[in-house]
Amino acid sequence: MKPWNEQSGFTMLELVIVFTIIAVVTALIAPNFAEYSRNARLRSDAQSIYSLIYKAKMLAVKQHQEVQIFFDTASTPQAIRLFSNPGSNGTWDNGGDDVAIDIYTISSGNNFGHGTATSAIGASFDTDNVTFNDNAFTFNSRGLSSGSGYGYIENSRGKTYAVGVLTTGFIMFRQWSGSDWE
Repeated sequence: MKPWNEQSGFTMLELVIVFTIIAVVTALIAPNFAEYSRNARLRSDAQSIYSLIYKAKMLAVKQHQEVQIFFDTASTPQAIRLFSNPGSNGTWDNGGDDVAIDIYTISSGNNFGHGTATSAIGASFDTDNVTFNDNAFTFNSRGLSSGSGYGYIENSRGKTYAVGVLTTGFIMFRQWSGSDWE
């Protein structure tokens, strides 16, 4: 057995060096991680919107009835609502007495917007960044859409995604690359 002053271990200098290296690496990684986290949250929101639209299309076909998607840009937080029925008044009124079956709320820090995108996929960006008439469209029992358009979503750093639908029922998911939509 070694005497207490000859036992193996780390010296104070070695510990200070290791903690200094850890601190420097953390300082270098933290901003990149924060940016990655913001972008991942935005992509997740865009994918969830895509999934909700796909769910609406499949529901319309399965139940042989119209369903509606409404981009609620005026609510806080902003949301996308899926309605399965226009309610007792028989008119889609984007809430009113429509029967909501699913609501997706956009994450904090993200909102409807076109960020750094300089050109719209269609003719132009709408003032609230949703180009569907009245911010809504329906799928019929054959999976066709009542209109085509896009909903643009951005984060605080200007990164942008677009989720859109054509009248054929084709659902699109695009990302602004800095110069074009991919």
